[in-house]
Amino acid sequence: MLTQQNMLDRLNQMAIRYNLTWYDIQYDADKAIAKINAFLGTSYPGMSSVLLSPESTYSVRTDGVDIPIIHDEYIHSIVLPFIAMEVLSRDEEFTTIYNKYANEVEEGLFTMFQREFNRVPLVFRQQPDQGVFFASDSALAEVQRNKIADLPVFKFRVIYHINNANIALTAGLKFVEDTRAYLYNDIATIKGWNIELLSTDNTTAFRFLGWNRGPNQVSEELLVVGSTLKMVSDVHLYARWEETPTLTNIAGVVSIKDVYKPSLTYLVIPDVVNNMIVKEIATNFLIDSDPTKERHAVNLMNITLPKYLTKIQSSAFNGFQGTEIILPETEVSMTYPGIVIENAAFANTPNLRNITIPSNVMTMRGTPFPVVPNKTMRIKCRRLGANVPEGWNLAWYAETSVADNYNVYVEWGYNE
Repeated sequence: MLTQQNMLDRLNQMAIRYNLTWYDIQYDADKAIAKINAFLGTSYPGMSSVLLSPESTYSVRTDGVDIPIIHDEYIHSIVLPFIAMEVLSRDEEFTTIYNKYANEVEEGLFTMFQREFNRVPLVFRQQPDQGVFFASDSALAEVQRNKIADLPVFKFRVIYHINNANIALTAGLKFVEDTRAYLYNDIATIKGWNIELLSTDNTTAFRFLGWNRGPNQVSEELLVVGSTLKMVSDVHLYARWEETPTLTNIAGVVSIKDVYKPSLTYLVIPDVVNNMIVKEIATNFLIDSDPTKERHAVNLMNITLPKYLTKIQSSAFNGFQGTEIILPETEVSMTYPGIVIENAAFANTPNLRNITIPSNVMTMRGTPFPVVPNKTMRIKCRRLGANVPEGWNLAWYAETSVADNYNVYVEWGYNE
């Protein structure tokens, strides 16, 4: 199918002295379609409403397939000569070539009438229930009529795109869908979305703002939820989102914003938050800072800590209901001193039964791993028992306690 740019290129060949742009001739193209409509009794849409970019074709898109509104043969034999005539007439170029194009238009219209009169889809006919046309008093009749005549049946869809690869939908949650198949000129109502979503690492929350026609059209006015669209082609709508971090970083100490704590299920703490390197995990990292509320991170199952972490504060993971905390294994250097783990950092973690202590843990103060009743704990240390740093307290983990049904196993030199 001819594109807008193909048409321009051909017109600039036909009108030799001109350097036409689409702006110059778009309304002439509409007049050409109007002439066809008057001659055939059709209602084809204006070209300016369809050819919106240099790559656009004069077609409608239905079920993912582009179907020409009129065939290229008639664009060559009617539309382009008509536009050339209009261009020449504005310059008072009533010459032999003008007359040639005028004859081409008339011959093209006659040929199109002979071949296409009984093959025009009902959606493009004027008053299809009169004269030689078959009655069409229902959508079902229209579909049936087109099938009998081996004509395209236009069924259009509204496709909603989440438009952000960083957004993670929870299991069972589907983004906006419209399963209806619309006929030509049917009215579709734009749907909305009211659930705040999280990024795949749970460090960003996304609030839905509205829709755009293109995936990157940040300047276009948003399409309003609840407004209507007249369906003349498949419509693709792309979500636009407002981003809000779920974490805060004050002087290198990272915390979860209270409002997001209950929503988190998985957290990969980035190396940098608020343009600062994350160095410490705050005390009561998972607990609501407001004692009158209970917005705790009880659904958070997995935590991955940042690469340049230097301290896990006392009671940092108090209340952790998940099963996995991954510490970074960054090599100690002149610029990176390793990790300090404070007393009771892993207290009250009933489901944390395995953890790996990397060799960059240089200090264990107090008892970071106290007794947790009714639990068996396996602590896998990268270091050998004979190579424990001086900064490790001798009682850094609580011994097995029969009274509390607590069992602990320490595996030294773990290398898997």
